[in-house]
Amino acid sequence: MFDKANVILESRALSQEGKAKHSNRYAFSGKIKCACCSSTYVARYKNRKDGNQYKAWRCFQAARHGSPRVNETGNQVGCLNESIRNEDAAYIMGVVVRSLDFDKDLMVRNILSVIESVLAADNAHIQTEMDYIKDALREMLNGTCLDDVFYRNILSRMVVHNRNRVDVYLSFLPHRWSCAIEKV
Repeated sequence: MFDKANVILESRALSQEGKAKHSNRYAFSGKIKCACCSSTYVARYKNRKDGNQYKAWRCFQAARHGSPRVNETGNQVGCLNESIRNEDAAYIMGVVVRSLDFDKDLMVRNILSVIESVLAADNAHIQTEMDYIKDALREMLNGTCLDDVFYRNILSRMVVHNRNRVDVYLSFLPHRWSCAIEKV
């Protein structure tokens, strides 16, 4: 039942409605903004020195035009803002979720009671499914796992000032979280 619900949610996320403004392919698609030029960040893949690839987010103006300049038609294009690794964006979201001050156990119990009532028709698998769902909910609400659908739905926007300072705004909350990424 849980897998069937995920298939339905995934198909809705990939529908044309969901693609109206930005792709829903990644958790941060259309959600990361540039503090310098207000452009949206786009996903790019980079190669590490060991040959492995990793995903990074880069300002669209910087990716398309490079450094700031005036183009041949007299328009200002380009941007100097830095990229942010997907791992760093996910880590920041985990920190923000962990900092939320609400009774996470109560929320898990409330969500599970709704799910149990839906699954009650199929008693044979309910215990196994509920244990799996409970663990997944706890991980999401405690910020210990990256769940694209969860992050996509709670994140309003992430504003990158530079590689070391990122502001996070969650949907339906009036607060801003300012995060600094420590260089190692």
